[in-house]
Amino acid sequence: MSYESFYRLRELPFTSTVDMRFYFETDQCKNSIARLSHAVDEGLGLAVVIGEMGIGKTTLAKKIFDTLQTPRYEAVFLSIIHRSVTASWLLKKIAIQLEVSSLPDESFLLVDRIYNKLCEFNEEGKKTVILVDEANMLQAKDLLEEFRVLLNLEMNGKKLVNFFFFGLPELDDYLKLDEHFRQRIGVRIVLHPIDIESARGYIEYRLSVAGTTRKIFTDGAIKLTHQYSKGIPRLINAICDNALLETYLKKQGLIDENIIEWVAVELGLKEEKEVVLKERKPFGEMLIEGKIITGEQLEKGLSYQKEESITLGQALVKLGFVPKDIMIEQLKKYYKTPYL
Repeated sequence: MSYESFYRLRELPFTSTVDMRFYFETDQCKNSIARLSHAVDEGLGLAVVIGEMGIGKTTLAKKIFDTLQTPRYEAVFLSIIHRSVTASWLLKKIAIQLEVSSLPDESFLLVDRIYNKLCEFNEEGKKTVILVDEANMLQAKDLLEEFRVLLNLEMNGKKLVNFFFFGLPELDDYLKLDEHFRQRIGVRIVLHPIDIESARGYIEYRLSVAGTTRKIFTDGAIKLTHQYSKGIPRLINAICDNALLETYLKKQGLIDENIIEWVAVELGLKEEKEVVLKERKPFGEMLIEGKIITGEQLEKGLSYQKEESITLGQALVKLGFVPKDIMIEQLKKYYKTPYL
C-alpha cells in the first residue's frame, strides 16, 4: 500500500520512526537546545526534559546529541528499554558507553572505573554528557541513587558528568523517590504541542525532504490536521500518512478537509457518526459480513489500532488477519460510499 510513485516522492515523508533528516526546528526546539547547551557548558549536572507521548522528546534528544559531536564533548546516548533494569545493569551500560575496559561485577569498582574514565575526558578538556531517553522507566530509588553517586563525582571543584533526562510527565513523580537527586535539577524543560503555523511548516518540510514542494494539503486540511492531532507531531505523522494513502487509493491527488475528517475517524480521533452517511456501515462490520475477518479479530484489530495510531485496515494487515492485496480491494470497495 505505497503512494510514493503517485506523489513522485523519493520516500515516505511521515513514518513513525525517528529520522533526523526530517528534523524540523521550531522555536521551542531552538530554546530547548540553547538551555541544554547552557546546562552542560556551565556544568549544572542534571537537566530534565518532560513531554507527553509523541511530542518529540526522542527527536530532541538525538538532535542535542548530534550537536555535541565535537571535540569539546564526550556524549553518549542511553535508552532505558524497560522498567525492570537493575542498578548493576545501569552502571555497566554507562561504563560500556563510556568505553570503560574490564568491567567488574561489584558496583563500587564499576563507579571507580567510570570515575577514572571521566577524569581522562576532563584532562583532555572534554565535558561529558549522558543523555537518558525514556527516563520515566527509572522507577526505583536505587537506580536514582546510582545517578546521584555519579553526579557527585568532581575534579578540581567541577562536575565530571552531566545528565540529560528525557521522559513522560510521570518522571517528575519518580524523581521524588530520591529527593537529594531531584534537588540537583539545574534545568527543567516542559515540551508543549506545536501551534498551527509550526504544524504547517512541519508538514511542508517533511514533504520537501521526501521529494516534493508542490501543494498536496489544502489550508483547511492542515488546520484540521492540527486540530485532530492537538499539535502532537506523532499524531500529525499518522494523520498525514493515512491521508496520503486515502487520496492514493481514491486517485484524488489533493488532500482536502473531507479526507482529514475521514482519517480522523479511522484513527479514532473523531466519532464516525459525525462524518459519514448514516446508512454506511462501519468498515469492520463490512469485513465481518464479507467473512474477511471474525469478530474476535476485529476486536484485536481495534485495540492494536489505538496502540499504534494507525488505521483499522493497517492494523488488520500488520496482525496478519488480512493479506495486503485483499485489504486494498476491500478499501477500494468501501470508499465508493461518498463523504457527506
